[in-house]
Amino acid sequence: MPPPAIRDAALLAACLADRDVPCPICTYNLRGLDGMTCPECGFALGIRIGSDLRLGPWLFGVLGLCVPLGFIVAAGIFAGGKVYANSGSAKDWAIAVYLWGSTLAVGIAIFAMIRFRRWVWRRSARGQWLVAACCTAMTVLIIAWFFIWVTFLY
Repeated sequence: MPPPAIRDAALLAACLADRDVPCPICTYNLRGLDGMTCPECGFALGIRIGSDLRLGPWLFGVLGLCVPLGFIVAAGIFAGGKVYANSGSAKDWAIAVYLWGSTLAVGIAIFAMIRFRRWVWRRSARGQWLVAACCTAMTVLIIAWFFIWVTFLY
């Protein structure tokens, strides 16, 4: 009996010989593939039940951006109303601009996480959690700085 790696390669080649199957990462059509990696993105392929795709870190990162975004938007609307109602002092304008800029920054980060999700999925588990932690840390720092600013500096 041949070694498991050779058996797996033969099974994969037989499976992909006459089927249109997309790569789970880049969606490249793997029909007729005779190797064990996607020629487009280099993802290691195999025949197995289940998937190695880890959505947990990516989802944690996206939610770490989306959940605080509601607070940032609400605070930005409130600050804008305060600027409009009081003809806006310099401090009111500064807080409003900070919150509007933060909304834009978090929105761009959410767009990037969705647009480049396959890049994140190709990272190791540690790399994926690092990306998720950076996303969450970004919003935590934005909100923490806002509270420090309003509480102590305003």
